Amino acid sequence: MNPYPEAKRVYQQELCVRSFEVDLDMHLRHGWVYSGPELFIMARPVRRDAPAELVVCPSVWWPSSECDTWHVYLFAGDLSKLERHMPFPLPWISFERKNELRFYALGEMSRLANEKASPEKAVGAAAV
Repeated sequence: MNPYPEAKRVYQQELCVRSFEVDLDMHLRHGWVYSGPELFIMARPVRRDAPAELVVCPSVWWPSSECDTWHVYLFAGDLSKLERHMPFPLPWISFERKNELRFYALGEMSRLANEKASPEKAVGAAAV
């Protein structure tokens, strides 16, 4: 399945504050969006030391020079391909799972993803 429609479907299956299109627009303006045959991702650089409510809010952004974490807001596809599609490296990656913000060292996340090495289903608005 193409990762884009799979990612968009999350907004039909989960209670979301905004529409997919609004969140996509915020990430296009303040973050990073990649859509390809291997994965779809909406993410933005954030500060790991920021309060959780600011990290997960797509309307909040910092200059990338102040950031140390990629916050993955929405992801669908093959997680093992994530690192190769990042526009620039940051030492940490974050996401929400079951409304809990989690941080991983990028190398650890890549290692775990490569161990799985199988396509993931879409996880949403902020959960990997």
